Order: sequence, then structure tokens, then C-alpha cells
Amino acid sequence: YKMNGEAERRAHMRWSVGTPAVVVVQGRRTPCLLRDISAGGAAISIGVAAQTGEAADLVVSQACSIPSKIVRVSKLESGLEFKIDENQMREFDQYIIGGIDPSDW
Repeated sequence: YKMNGEAERRAHMRWSVGTPAVVVVQGRRTPCLLRDISAGGAAISIGVAAQTGEAADLVVSQACSIPSKIVRVSKLESGLEFKIDENQMREFDQYIIGGIDPSDW
């Protein structure tokens, strides 16, 4: 996770992972690279155009699909904001603090 000024402004610890994942937008499953993740959202590299504001599901493992909204799009990476409740955010925070890879969530 990053320990610079950017991280200090964040509500949740962010973990740089660089692992494969899948993003589902409008029913289309697209492989992506999970660049980093926190309990509040994730940065992904995706090879197709996404639209800011679109609903998406980030599939990090067979057991874990995270409802999200696309909040940032650029050529290098897109940002997702998770649409989950406080209990699930706390659970994700514990996974990240414990070093549990998202592919095991």
C-alpha cells in the first residue's frame, strides 16, 4: 500500500496487487488487471472503453464479485468505487491488513 500524501487522505488502506481480475459492465465480462484495491474501491487496467458512472461488478475470485461504479477512466487505468455496506468494507479492510490476496476473498 502507498504511504504518501495520497494515502493519508484515503479512508481505507490501499494495497497494490497487480493480479488478474474480471470486470462486468452491461453484462460483458472483460479481463482486467487489478492494480490496487481498498475497502472503498479499486484501480484497474482494462483494454476496453468504460464510461464514468456506469455500474460494474469487479470479480476478484470465484467467490467474490464486488458491486461497483466506474468513477474514473483514463488510458492507463480506471477507478471503481465499491457499492457495499459498512460490514463488507470492514471485512475487506481486515483482508487487506492481513495480507490476504484478493484472489482468495
